[in-house]
Amino acid sequence: MKTRFSVILALGLGILCATASAGTESKDYTRYTGMNLVIRAGDSYYHILGVKGTDAIIRASDGYRLVPFSDIKAYRIERTSKIAPMQATLGNLTIERAYTPANNPKTRGLNGATRALGDVDYMTTNSTTRGPSGSVDAICAFQSTTTVTATRQDGEGGVDERMWAAEDAEQYDAAHIAFRLSAPAGLAHPYLVVVADFKESEKSSDTSRWIYIRELNPISGGSAELSFTQGGFPPGYQMQRTEIHIYDEGKEVPTNYAQDRVAMTRDEVAQLITDQYVSAHRGQSAPPFPIRGMVPAVVREKLGSAELVQTVEVKVGKDGRLVDSSAAEDYLQDCRFCPALDNGHPVDGSLRIKLADLVR
Repeated sequence: MKTRFSVILALGLGILCATASAGTESKDYTRYTGMNLVIRAGDSYYHILGVKGTDAIIRASDGYRLVPFSDIKAYRIERTSKIAPMQATLGNLTIERAYTPANNPKTRGLNGATRALGDVDYMTTNSTTRGPSGSVDAICAFQSTTTVTATRQDGEGGVDERMWAAEDAEQYDAAHIAFRLSAPAGLAHPYLVVVADFKESEKSSDTSRWIYIRELNPISGGSAELSFTQGGFPPGYQMQRTEIHIYDEGKEVPTNYAQDRVAMTRDEVAQLITDQYVSAHRGQSAPPFPIRGMVPAVVREKLGSAELVQTVEVKVGKDGRLVDSSAAEDYLQDCRFCPALDNGHPVDGSLRIKLADLVR
């Protein structure tokens, strides 16, 4: 898969600061194939930057806006190479066919008593998008109703009813998603995106695509059990390929289910980005600049508000390491930069930078 240099740098790995002693560096970073969901709002397409309730957060020319899921008429999926610290684990993941209460053969005819469970969301099927060949490529389906969320933190009670049974002719009309989400570093504003390809029946030759977006409760350094059911599928549908992605504050969080994932050390990450930078700027000259993005918490904690506003001059060697920084603390000495370039060749260089820019 082609890797775009500009995308990788925009993702930011942060100032890559050492957290392990020399010779014992662990592979705390993950390189993987991630997914960006781009939606159409009006006549333009926008990247989703977050989710609030049943609205997607985008940034338009006039600022941030909320777009109701029910108003999304088309979308694009972008696959791109990403690098980030491993942040979350999905345990006991289940994505399978299920019944809505009205179609469940075990509860059908019970005066709708099972609807009191409150954990069924009904999707809205919007317009289909078509690929270059003209065949149906996807059905853009999003959560569009507010119901009781069957998400609970550890130790809390909650509904754990299973409503799918291989009875009748298996006329499943819903999808059930359940997993344990563990995030030791916490997730402040998480949401998930599930992408599933399905056929309307065993005999159907066309494959449609279902996209499910859901805001999740924050996780503060622990784990949460999540379980919810989504209705609206044609009865008897056949699930094909499925994938799940977790995001926090608009950025994808790599999990143990990330595609093409490769564990990397901080040094390997820095070298990869430097190599791509040099390759993309052949014959050019430029000053060094920091590899931004996600910074270890230990670095942020050591920088107080007074230090963050300081502007320091740093000298960067052609290997991307700091050579000298009179105003920076020792813990910044292992931070990584893309080196200065002279006619496309890495050379020693220097720059003045505010410490706050190192950790943003």
